[in-house]
Amino acid sequence: CAREVLDAEAPRAFAVLRPLRVTLTNWPPDHVETLQAEVHPRRAELGLRGLRMESSLYIDADDYSDAPPPGYNRLVAGGKVRLKYGYVITCDEVVRDSDGRPVEIRASGCRSRRPSRPSCGSTSGSSWPPCRDVTTTGTCCGT
Repeated sequence: CAREVLDAEAPRAFAVLRPLRVTLTNWPPDHVETLQAEVHPRRAELGLRGLRMESSLYIDADDYSDAPPPGYNRLVAGGKVRLKYGYVITCDEVVRDSDGRPVEIRASGCRSRRPSRPSCGSTSGSSWPPCRDVTTTGTCCGT
């Protein structure tokens, strides 16, 4: 089956279909850090890829909720989420459009990627391409 072939062979990348901007308020605006991620989770021989961590990035709109259902393990107002291969962020403020829909999350980032660090907390992960990777169709892609 094509899915099995692709799963075994295809390099990985991030894609966010419904981008929601996240601004890290405690991250210097011009600072870029390159984080490392696997090219393929089960094929170490394919090596690593660099992910640009910046003060502005995107998560999928489905990775944030004002009224999360039970068992929801993504970002909520005042809550934390670990950016996949990245840092833990805390949602400090939600900016809304005139209809009340979230258009931006203002968050603070914990610069430790160690899940056991108490000040960062233990959280689930979200995909997050940097802002410069938004396409003209409104989707957001990263390497």
